[in-house]
Order: sequence, then structure tokens, then C-alpha cells
Amino acid sequence: MERKCEFFEAAPWRQLFSVSKVPPVLYPQEADWTCSVACVRTILSGILGGPQGVPGEAEIVARFGLKPGPHFSAEIRDLGLLEPGGAGRTGGAQDAGAGRAGGPQGAGAGEPGGRPEAGSAGGLCPGISDVIYGADENLGELKTIPDMCDYMRAGYYVMLESMINYSHWMVMLGYFSLGGSGDPEDGRILFYDTYYDRVRLEIADEFAGMWEDPEADVNGIRHDFICVKGK
Repeated sequence: MERKCEFFEAAPWRQLFSVSKVPPVLYPQEADWTCSVACVRTILSGILGGPQGVPGEAEIVARFGLKPGPHFSAEIRDLGLLEPGGAGRTGGAQDAGAGRAGGPQGAGAGEPGGRPEAGSAGGLCPGISDVIYGADENLGELKTIPDMCDYMRAGYYVMLESMINYSHWMVMLGYFSLGGSGDPEDGRILFYDTYYDRVRLEIADEFAGMWEDPEADVNGIRHDFICVKGK
């Protein structure tokens, strides 16, 4: 539909093509606050090639001492949930355009909230080769939906936190370009929503307006996300 652009700025994206990265198992959350844990489990099923070896939700909550409430990428990073056992995070997905030269230095290993030392068995899956967090201080400019598509194209599984259901994580399953234009109104994003245990298709332009952390004034992250790549 053609409409006049009289107040809201038209912000076309660069041309995007359809891309998808779908884990083999989609895990619903088992409590009203565990969307991030359910997304992590869903992504781990992709890294492991199925449900075998994916820890249960209660096990993850107990092992990492997670408390009821929203959990953001900085905490997931610092607790080491996605640190591969036997290898630390090295390198930085230059193939996806991130330009990250290494992980940020947060709390030291062994400190409260610190990341486990490289080589520890602290992470949930040894098959992870790289993780990119929205909280990484050296990512540069604010990341966008086209950036998430780049990560997916480079082999990363993607989970995003938005204002949908307030501070809610969902797994991004794919982006679909209708007509191949750069207009976000012509794009569709497919998500797995762990709360409702359903796959939902959203207008890309509409979701982009909701991809805003309602706690941004507290944690300093506007667009929170986690991208995970297997070996």
C-alpha cells in the first residue's frame, strides 16, 4: 500500500534475501520467567543436532543459580551458560561482519558473576565455537535486523529480547523477503515464542519497533540478542 510519509521517517534497509536457521527442537519455557533459558535450550538442540545432551530447564536454573525475573545477555555471558567446556571464546565472527576481536573483559573468573576460565567445564555445551552477545562492549554501532540476518547466514542461531510480553526472549527462525525489496514492510520474521509454545510470523517493520529493551536505562542495551555458532 502506498502512503504519504509526512511524520515518521522512512528507513529502508539494505536489500535482504530470505534466510533461515532452525534448531531441530523447540523447547517451551516451564515457568513464566524462563524464556531466556528455553531459548538457550532450543539453540543448544541445534548445536547438538537434537535433544540428546540438552540439559533440562530446572537443571540450568539450579546449576547457575538463576532467580525469577528477566535475564539479559550480559548476565548469561558472565555466568558462562554458553561458554564451551574446554575452550574459551576466541575470535569474533568477522564472517558475519561483526568485527569483534575478542570477548569483553567482565568480572574475573571465580568472582561473583564472573565467567568461568577457559578450559573449565562451566558451559553447557562443548560444541559451541563462538557466541556474540548484545552486551559485548566492542560491537560498535547498534545492531539491526539485517545484521541478525548476516549472523544467521554465517551459521549462527539467533535469539532476540524485545518488548513483546515485556523483556521477552524469542528464537529467530528466519527472515523472508517478499519481493526482495529493502522495505521492512515487505519483510517477515519467523520466531519461536517459548511462552506460548508457538511459531509466529511478524511483519519485520513492526517487530523492529518492538526490538527495544524496556530495561535499557538500567542495563544500557537497546537491542539485546545472543548469537551462537557450533563447531
